[in-house]
Amino acid sequence: MSEEQAVLRLQRGDQSALTPLYNQYAESALRTAFLITRSRAAAEDAVQDAFVQVIRNIGALRSPAAFRPWFYRIVINTAKRSARNSGRSISLEVGPLNQADLTALSPEEAALSLEQIQAVRVAIAQLNDMHREIITLKYYTQLSEEEIAGALSIPPGTVKSRLFRAREALQQLLATREGVIHS
Repeated sequence: MSEEQAVLRLQRGDQSALTPLYNQYAESALRTAFLITRSRAAAEDAVQDAFVQVIRNIGALRSPAAFRPWFYRIVINTAKRSARNSGRSISLEVGPLNQADLTALSPEEAALSLEQIQAVRVAIAQLNDMHREIITLKYYTQLSEEEIAGALSIPPGTVKSRLFRAREALQQLLATREGVIHS
């Protein structure tokens, strides 16, 4: 069943159509929520809440083709709310990697050494919310710039400029860290 077919069936009240959507998006949604909440348990709760919201609000989705960015907007909002409600810092709390963290790695991270992964995660955590969010959507959930624009309700040109500034900030943080390591 295609994504659009699953969305249409879900909109008609067939809750069994959620299963293929869950299978397709749960892992990526967990990585996204984890980068925001910095807690595996909070990320899992946020993803579960996001799917509950999908069921409740699927009728508001006008175009089944727009499901992906719409869904990630829900995931981001539930993860931010979860981080705020738990009192966790959304931007700077990064501990050492553990086994639970390793299961939340993106394919790009899986190719890096643990030290590099930790350096990238620390740098991403130090970005402001806007930059961290755009980096997460682009590189962890692999949304296109158009899909990011839809998910964030901003123009595509704004997505491009935010991505450019976020990459620059990330490069600067990593270069600073690299300089500290080699000093």
